[in-house]
Amino acid sequence: VISKLKYDESYNFTNQGEDEALFIEYRSRLKVLFDNIAQLDPSLTISVVQTLLSSTLANLENESFMNIELALQVFYYIGDNYFEKLFGSAGNPETPFYQMMSLIINSQVSLHTHM
Repeated sequence: VISKLKYDESYNFTNQGEDEALFIEYRSRLKVLFDNIAQLDPSLTISVVQTLLSSTLANLENESFMNIELALQVFYYIGDNYFEKLFGSAGNPETPFYQMMSLIINSQVSLHTHM
C-alpha cells in the first residue's frame, strides 16, 4: 500500500491534468486502506513507517523528492490519525513518534531540493 502512494516521476505538479487528478483520488483511497491496516496492526504499521523514514532520511542526499515525500506523508498519516493510540505521550523519548520526529528534525530534510 505504501509504495503505491508514491508519486510517479511523470507526475506534473505545476500543470495538473486528468491523470494527476485521478492519481490524487487513488491516493486518497489508498490512505483509507492504510488507515484500516494501522487500526488492525498498529505495531506493524509503526515498524514499517519507522523503517521507511529511517532509511530514507539516512540516505537523504541520494533520495528523490518522491521518496522523501512518501516517507514524510506516511509519518503524517499515522501522527494525524492515531497519535495517542499508537504513540502515547509525545514527550516520552522512548516512543517511536519521538524518535521519528527527532530523526526528521536532525536530518535537514527541509534543505532538500524539491520540484
